[in-house]
Amino acid sequence: MSGSSSRSDSERRKDKRVSLVHEIECEGEGGIFRKRVADISFGGMFIDTLTSFAPGSVIKVRFRLPGSDLPTEVNAKILYVQEKIGTGVTFLDLKDKDRDKIRELIELLGAKKRGPVATDTVKSSRVIVNIPVTLMGTELGESFEESATIVTLAKHGARIKTDRKLDIDATVFLHTSNGAEFEARVAWVGTAASRTEGEVGIQCRGLALALGFNFP
Repeated sequence: MSGSSSRSDSERRKDKRVSLVHEIECEGEGGIFRKRVADISFGGMFIDTLTSFAPGSVIKVRFRLPGSDLPTEVNAKILYVQEKIGTGVTFLDLKDKDRDKIRELIELLGAKKRGPVATDTVKSSRVIVNIPVTLMGTELGESFEESATIVTLAKHGARIKTDRKLDIDATVFLHTSNGAEFEARVAWVGTAASRTEGEVGIQCRGLALALGFNFP
């Protein structure tokens, strides 16, 4: 039986993880690629790769755990992308027997963490993500509340995809899936000329950390 879980992505990022330099095989829309896994946890892994996978897309990952004769195969969702560094994925249908093998490996190797968890440091100034939020504010004098998506996250801000016509310096509020609420200021508004139409940039302290990313 599959060991899939209904836990949120933020909960999975808190899983105990260990460094594991090991070759894996990733299969996506662009074909099959051989990559290197850098760390692993019960909920997912961080893959060292320059290959660009779209956040939110699903790939098939195959790897052989140390001491195991049989390969592990699991579907995984691209949780975030760190440009020129790698990709974080969340397991979607990990089997119970494979989860037990990972648990044994973590107990054996200990908890030397690396990757996008709250106690670690993200290695770039911004990361490409695909994180749904609820956006609230005022447009043309009317209050609104709608679903939006964070597509880029930085230490003190984010880039959000939304169809709302917001003004620079306007105040908006974001609700995350884990129940946190943040007040933010609109710093810029996308335009067709800059190919950012339908996006806004916001300044917001604490948002990245609440989502499990700790920037230097």
